Amino acid sequence: MGGRGRPRRGNGANSGDRVRDNGPGLRRSYRGFCPLDYKHGELVGGGGSVERRPWDLMEPSFFYEQFVKQRKPVVISTGRTAPGVLEALFGLRGEAANWACPGSEGTAAMRSGPAGKCQVEVERRAGTTQFFGQQDAGAREVTTLSQFCDEIDQGNELAYLTTQALPEDERGCPKALAPPHVLNLLQEAENLRPTLVSCLAPVQYNLWFGRSQEGSSSGLHHDFHDNIYVLLRGCKEFRLFSPRCLDILSPVGVMQGDAKLHPNGLISYVPGIRSDGAPASVARAWGAGRSERNGVLNSDDEEAELDQLLTEAMETDVDGKGRATDKSSLPDSFCHASTCEGAQRPVPSSLQGRHLTATLKVGDLLYLPASWFHEVISYGGDAGGHLALNLWMAPPRVNSPLERPYEDGFWEDLYCSLERARGAKSDKDTGAEPPTPRPNKPAGKRAGGGTPWEARNKDTEGVRKMVRDSKQEAAKLRNSFAAAVSAVTGTPAGTDPLATMGKNMFDDKVMAEKLPAAVVKRFQECLISGAPTTEEDQKIIADTMYEWARERGAVDFAHWFFPLRGQGGAVGGMLGAYKQDTLLDLEFSSKFVTKPMKACLPAERLFQGETDGSSFPNGGLRVTHSAAAFTTWDRSSPPFVLNKTLYIPCAFITHFGKCIDEKTPLLRSMDAVKAQGLRMLKAVGLGKDAQTMHSYLGWEQEFFVLDAALYKARPDLVNTGRTLFGKLPTRHQQGDLNYFQAIPTSVQTLLDNVQAAMLLIGCPMAVKHNEVAPGQHEMSPVFRVANVSCDSNVFFMETMNREAAKLGLQVLFHEKPFAGINGSGKHANWSVGTDTGLNFFYPGKTEEGKKLFVTGIACLAYGLSQYNELVRCSVATAGNDHRLGAQEAPPAIISLYPGQGFEQFVDAIIGGADLLGYKAEKKHQQTGCSQAMHIEANVEDRNRTAPFPFCGNRFEFRAVGSSQNCCLPVMVCNAIMAAGMASLAGLIEGGMSHRDAVAKMFKENKHVIFTGNGYSAEWREEAAKRGLPNLNTTPKAVVTWSSAKNKKLFDDLKIYTKEETEARQEVMLENYITCLTIEAQTMINMVETGFIPACAKDLKKCDNMSSKIAEPRKVAYEAIVDELEKLKASLDAMPHGDLEKEATYLCDNVKVKMAALREAGLGSFRNLGLPLKGSINKGFIKGLGFPKIRGPLLGVVIRILLPRALY
Repeated sequence: MGGRGRPRRGNGANSGDRVRDNGPGLRRSYRGFCPLDYKHGELVGGGGSVERRPWDLMEPSFFYEQFVKQRKPVVISTGRTAPGVLEALFGLRGEAANWACPGSEGTAAMRSGPAGKCQVEVERRAGTTQFFGQQDAGAREVTTLSQFCDEIDQGNELAYLTTQALPEDERGCPKALAPPHVLNLLQEAENLRPTLVSCLAPVQYNLWFGRSQEGSSSGLHHDFHDNIYVLLRGCKEFRLFSPRCLDILSPVGVMQGDAKLHPNGLISYVPGIRSDGAPASVARAWGAGRSERNGVLNSDDEEAELDQLLTEAMETDVDGKGRATDKSSLPDSFCHASTCEGAQRPVPSSLQGRHLTATLKVGDLLYLPASWFHEVISYGGDAGGHLALNLWMAPPRVNSPLERPYEDGFWEDLYCSLERARGAKSDKDTGAEPPTPRPNKPAGKRAGGGTPWEARNKDTEGVRKMVRDSKQEAAKLRNSFAAAVSAVTGTPAGTDPLATMGKNMFDDKVMAEKLPAAVVKRFQECLISGAPTTEEDQKIIADTMYEWARERGAVDFAHWFFPLRGQGGAVGGMLGAYKQDTLLDLEFSSKFVTKPMKACLPAERLFQGETDGSSFPNGGLRVTHSAAAFTTWDRSSPPFVLNKTLYIPCAFITHFGKCIDEKTPLLRSMDAVKAQGLRMLKAVGLGKDAQTMHSYLGWEQEFFVLDAALYKARPDLVNTGRTLFGKLPTRHQQGDLNYFQAIPTSVQTLLDNVQAAMLLIGCPMAVKHNEVAPGQHEMSPVFRVANVSCDSNVFFMETMNREAAKLGLQVLFHEKPFAGINGSGKHANWSVGTDTGLNFFYPGKTEEGKKLFVTGIACLAYGLSQYNELVRCSVATAGNDHRLGAQEAPPAIISLYPGQGFEQFVDAIIGGADLLGYKAEKKHQQTGCSQAMHIEANVEDRNRTAPFPFCGNRFEFRAVGSSQNCCLPVMVCNAIMAAGMASLAGLIEGGMSHRDAVAKMFKENKHVIFTGNGYSAEWREEAAKRGLPNLNTTPKAVVTWSSAKNKKLFDDLKIYTKEETEARQEVMLENYITCLTIEAQTMINMVETGFIPACAKDLKKCDNMSSKIAEPRKVAYEAIVDELEKLKASLDAMPHGDLEKEATYLCDNVKVKMAALREAGLGSFRNLGLPLKGSINKGFIKGLGFPKIRGPLLGVVIRILLPRALY
């Protein structure tokens, strides 16, 4: 298992030292634990199993005193999966640990990351009966880790990945703690020094990987270091003998000179090796180098002595393995004998059957003190081979205290320098003096020198280059892995995201696999009927979910819900809310007064939770002294695990059952669609097998990405999510160069990381691309049931913010962060269908499907016509006001675009035509070239100027703002559709035929159908003639929310009570008022602390200039001050006490003054230019113009903020 590899240099016989045999007297020098003993010259004892201890009870001090100090092996059982062990030891979380997973999942993670490209030396044996580690048994060859993984997946039992030679510097000293493939696999680790053994200095990390179904032997040997061995896959059996058996086992190596068996068990074969494994000459050189740094060396003789020590150090290897003088093919530490049955050379009879046995399963750790002889039998099983990770550490002195395991700081210094070379900071502050750059020597003194590892820390160009290279490599690793292969996932590091799709989602498929069939059946029936889940089933589901979540590393659980946060998404806030509860509870059945703890997920806490609802927006639905609020699991939305937390999607209501969240009204609207949809289907005689109805959503999320440092330099972006001042750059989006361009590397990394995290929790992210504006992008998933899709959108936004921060980026979800270029929307692709597969918005091929399609659009036209203002209200926000009606978004006038062909068919139906007359065949269009085939065009063309265009099998609500929670717009779509279905059902139930009822609905609501250019001025005039409202600001729209007809609609459909409807309107107005007030106050602060001081400083420079230069500047700057005073006066005069009046005043007065102030500043910049330098308040920015920071903007104040580096 260890100590093999290429020969090492040593001061052996070739240097003139005497050579002696390993005699029996050696055994008496060992003072550690040994199960064997000599009594009256006879060997007694031995055999049995290595002591086994649970991980949870293994404290570092106990472990050191009982095992390390006593030199006693121990097996530590963690009870965790392989990834769970890596998290416990190294903080390697989520997908960063996926390479340890069993089977092809693990090998896929290895080969897909940077580690897969690393070259490794693979040991091969000629047959399954031969041992690994014996160089004459097979050959070693260089391949890549990825190619070796392919062999493992294919079942190759003749290859084995063992220790690798470490890269060395020109003096032959190690430059790394592990070979490149291991460093890559561990690069996301929070700590490469496990807390359990933090007192010991790491020397090397190794990976052991093979696939032996029948069992293969490593050969009997010992290592030169203390060892923590972590089994990640397969099964291993260790057969152990203590160092006291050295004279009996007779390893290949021959002790030279004063080499010996040290009291702590370390066996050295070359002279001058200390008990901690350090060559004495190297350690002396290290000490002398430290003395020189401290100014202790005062004479030329001492300088000469140091030079000699350095020379010796370069000739001695740190690990002291040495080589035998008999030219053996085996390393010194190996024995020819074996414990395996039928071995050609069995161990001596006096030791047969007397070895200690340690059987390891996945998740077990073995601590093995230095130079304990061991033979390792590996079994691959059915999990894709055997895989282990081990850490070699410098052995401590025998009986040394925990606080000082070594006699000096030699090993700590070496470890710290190697950690720095790795680009990481050591987790342990031992107090040992770290190597420091040596001062320049006075004239006449020797310059240079130093130990091999000290040289690495000198302040030289070579060191600086090393640091730069290290940082660049770290950046590459972060980008290639994903920022936290990690904390879910930690991220998607090195793992094929498609291979882990849905792995962390507790969906119907998982329930069917893990729960009793009867429980699953009852649970599904409850979802359809709305009945509560029985207490018995609740407990079964909770217990099963707990076990499933723990397998995925969950420690906490959280009821996750959506308060009425308004514009929180526009300024980087979270639309969702949760608190984390640990997966534990008291053992209430215990007889003890102080109840013990147990790890679990109590059923009552899965299905329901309670919290303080006093600090969430509520629109007056609760009073100050009535704070209780409750969460309840949305049983139709699957829980998922991410970042060690089990998320449980929930509805959120008050103590009296009033909804104060986004989710509850959506769920109620889905019930309304189900009730009215089934009623309508029964009336028209369609979909007779349908038992339920669903609404579906596929969102298209747009956003901007820019450098976080640039974002933080703009107080307006930080406070409001948009730039309040700015000027368009010369080139922005007018050249059409950004749309569908190659995604910038840094953004690609972000999108890949987010995609992997979303796939892991079951959200099928399908599309990512550049959008029209510079720095603008889009991602979207495959459609799903509406409430589940809304959940995934909120989590997507939160994941984007979290992953961007890891990469030094910032995501902007504001609808219009930069004036003059495209804003961002969240197109909601919405549809309604039955559980039998009937889609109301798909022109099917059967007669039933065709009739349902026409009927569905009639119902939608009714809803959009009768409740037009309600639909506009659902997308009314302060941010969206800047976007609607611009050239990248539909107008504020809500209309329906079913296609020009269907509009003609509507006229035919009104005129008496049959419902089956619509021709829905797709059209074939020729490319005009022989190389490319013809295309199938959709039935109707797209119309991006329409708020509600038809898209082949759904309608796309294009007016939804990018920062919004989808729940409200989708709830309103469901509500108006349910209203249309209820109206149609009522007509038919009243005696009207299906055809005539559809014709009547089309005739009365045809004015809402428009297939022309929604951007044109003519449409605004035409819409007014048709009676369609143009509610172009949020206050105009929101005041219609609580109209009598809207209250009745919500009440009839059981979506909102009248009280809840009024409360929601109040929250909308409060959100608008808050947003505008913050924008105005931020604008005032920016001008007072940034613009005016800069202007004053510029004017002072103009004192001696011509009046033709100075006077225009003075006039322009005074205009800024004048507009500032107008804005301040307007804000001070704002009425209070009536939310409608406050919102209207802000919109009609304050917002106008803000635009004037922006224009005044812009005019000054355009005509005169503000100074490009100048002292600006630190709360603003360090000067106007071009900041001296990475990733230049196209101007900070004088130009609009766009991340040029990102497109």
